[in-house]
Amino acid sequence: MARADENKALALLSAIVAGDADIQDGVAELKKYEIESTGDLLSELSEGIKAAQDGGQTLNFDQIPDETPRDLIRGIIQIIPEVPFILNGTMYDPKDIVRFNGQELHFVASLSGDHMLAIDDRNLFARWRQITRLEQYLQESRSVPVSKDLSSSHILLGPPNPMTGFNEHINFEGDWLNCRKNRGFRKLGSWNDEISSFKMVGTQVAELHEHVDYLGQSWSKVLPYSASGNYYYEEPNLHRYGWGDRASSVGTW
Repeated sequence: MARADENKALALLSAIVAGDADIQDGVAELKKYEIESTGDLLSELSEGIKAAQDGGQTLNFDQIPDETPRDLIRGIIQIIPEVPFILNGTMYDPKDIVRFNGQELHFVASLSGDHMLAIDDRNLFARWRQITRLEQYLQESRSVPVSKDLSSSHILLGPPNPMTGFNEHINFEGDWLNCRKNRGFRKLGSWNDEISSFKMVGTQVAELHEHVDYLGQSWSKVLPYSASGNYYYEEPNLHRYGWGDRASSVGTW
């Protein structure tokens, strides 16, 4: 994995997609920080966040998400993006994505934004997603003193109300929907298939899912580590990645 001041989770994913690492490398890295039971710690963190915040839907990291129903997977029609993607060690041209119709893929934008990393194993993606949350916890605990009472481990760096703002149209036009850090919308309701751009203010990860309840394919943006917690990112056009007007559930942390 990468240096302590880099995004280790994203470096791990790049290595996994290239075939140079597996998820156990991420688990081994966590053990260096005396994290032996990722499930127990994630459960404690989730409970702490629930105790410290009111309203909204807290994201659950300590359980593997439900499997996508087979009929939804069979019906997947890949949307051609403008950027290439890497899957199982192979770089594919954007138009080649149609080869994977009927298969569930999970995409993560590269730091440069000029390509995507793709995973075709839902459980592998879910375990990597857990590592991104634990990495964020480790970053925050190094930056400020953290009480043994994990209900205070959510202590905020950077802006006082970190959130990701999802916009109806490209270039942040139209209506907007704000999602607070460590929260998600399992069902977007009137916002279903309406999101085409977003801004991250104080959040490090933003994710979109094709179906409600975080099912189906997904697309994520992960930002590099910031010691100050002043994360900021603007994505003006999700259509570039094949993800404009497509999300039915979203989350951010």
